[in-house]
Amino acid sequence: MAQTAEVVSIGGGIIGASIAYHLRQDGLSGRLLVIERDTTYSRATTPMSMGGVRQQYGVPCNIALARYSLQFYEQFDEFMVGGWGRPQAHFHQCGYLFLFNETQRPAIMQKYAIQRQMGVEVELLSPQQVLEIFPHLGLDDITGATYGRRDGYLNPRGTLQGFVERARELGCTWLQDEVVSFAPATGQTYAVQTQASGVITTPALVLATGPWTQQLATPVGLELPVLPVRRQACYITLPQSLGYKLPMVIDPSDVHFRHDTETDDHQG
Repeated sequence: MAQTAEVVSIGGGIIGASIAYHLRQDGLSGRLLVIERDTTYSRATTPMSMGGVRQQYGVPCNIALARYSLQFYEQFDEFMVGGWGRPQAHFHQCGYLFLFNETQRPAIMQKYAIQRQMGVEVELLSPQQVLEIFPHLGLDDITGATYGRRDGYLNPRGTLQGFVERARELGCTWLQDEVVSFAPATGQTYAVQTQASGVITTPALVLATGPWTQQLATPVGLELPVLPVRRQACYITLPQSLGYKLPMVIDPSDVHFRHDTETDDHQG
């Protein structure tokens, strides 16, 4: 006989875990099942991210979501503390610094105007003003920057652990298994076929599978524009401490770098 759940989330990374937590917080009392194929998260995308939290987007809906998220992460450790322990999100509000050249100025100014209209705490800086705050940056081809002081970055693995453990304490169930496929079943339900646990039926299915989404969605006729993008990340050791924490810096070439969340002599 098939198992059932009021909600099934395929994927238990930071998106799936956050959805599970928030559904419980919003009053969902039925069985909430999160299916995650690797509960060590050794090959998941979440721990490999830069952990940036920013408000500087160009689309109003994204800005609104980001402003909620920023307020949430400012209190994350207090929200997630419980019998399991206390998370180690290490949210450093060191800011987000977008550097731009003259070619990029029109697009940046358009985004800046929208951000200001929506109440985002963002400043427009000249290269000299940037160097007054962060004197170690090289700004040879830079003609300006936008700087959000409330923005910053956190430890992705510590944040993920906070969501997962608190959601479990609130009664969400994690199942280590791999979903083979899903399809509409009788009535308004989905049948989720797993590799080891058989079929699980649910009236509410969440796809939180990141770059693997199309593998599951396309066979059932769902065309979702979720595509994997290859990124490279590395740690470097600074020859000497700067004496301050860098913000998340975004160069015009789309290179990102920031201080490590745990030490002062590493950047990622």
